[in-house]
Amino acid sequence: MSEELKNEHEHRHGEPLHMSEQDPGNPLYANHHNHRMSEARIGARREVSCFPTGELSADAMRFLYELGKQDRGYAVQEIDGHIYVNTDNLQRVEPVMPMELPVMKIFTLNGFIAYILDDPDSLIDKFGRLVVSVGDEAHVYLHSVAYGPENAKRSLLAFCTLQSRPFSFNTYLGQEDFIVRLQAQFERTEARDKVGQVVGNLAAEQGVHTSDDGISQRVIIKRGVARMGDVVLENPVPLKPYRTFPEIDQVESPFILRIRNKEGQKETEIALYEADGGMWRSEAVARIRAYLADNLKVLIEAGMLSIIA
Repeated sequence: MSEELKNEHEHRHGEPLHMSEQDPGNPLYANHHNHRMSEARIGARREVSCFPTGELSADAMRFLYELGKQDRGYAVQEIDGHIYVNTDNLQRVEPVMPMELPVMKIFTLNGFIAYILDDPDSLIDKFGRLVVSVGDEAHVYLHSVAYGPENAKRSLLAFCTLQSRPFSFNTYLGQEDFIVRLQAQFERTEARDKVGQVVGNLAAEQGVHTSDDGISQRVIIKRGVARMGDVVLENPVPLKPYRTFPEIDQVESPFILRIRNKEGQKETEIALYEADGGMWRSEAVARIRAYLADNLKVLIEAGMLSIIA
């Protein structure tokens, strides 16, 4: 029993509290204990032992051990560029990554460039460095640098897609359809004007005869009974169709022009076949990269942007 309780008993009753009265079974002990609890409820705050005196049980000792482990201090250390903390075990602390924004969709290269330069979403501040990749002649992407655990994550931030409708190559078209598309989907060149002149002189009531030696095609346009006109087209024909972004100088490539009369039909059909094996795509990608590099030179020289093509 505490000295405080002994002194309190002596003050109230004029005699000391005997050792036998410290026994919890003694009524005097119970009276004094209840009196102290009453005072505590009134407002006096006193320290009460959490464990009975004597030897601690195995469970109590285990509880104290675990409690001590929780209260133990911890250390933070960096291993191979990663942060670790030793609590119960050595645990890796993953860095807090920026939240991903919805991907920005852009329709022109100039708009794509303006988005990067203006940086309204503070992408350079978040990632430190950005990467532009030219996917093909019609797609350009803006990525973050690699981040996350083991640098295994990369975010797509924006992309630019060509919206124009491509010409239908390797397909026979009717005369009117071919003429309209030739005018609308090709840059004007001398070769384009010549193809348009030949195709435009064909009419439904005229007979069209062709002869072909594999290199050139002779088109004989019959006008009535009195006149005939011969036009020789050298194949392949160099043309510049709109196949990449309008900000870029379109790539000129060779095409084979074919004209035929389908059996049983009056209308003449015309087709253009690609004759460069798709090499124009590599040239278009190179021109897109050069255009982006020229307009984003400030960020490239500052080490904030890379262009991959």
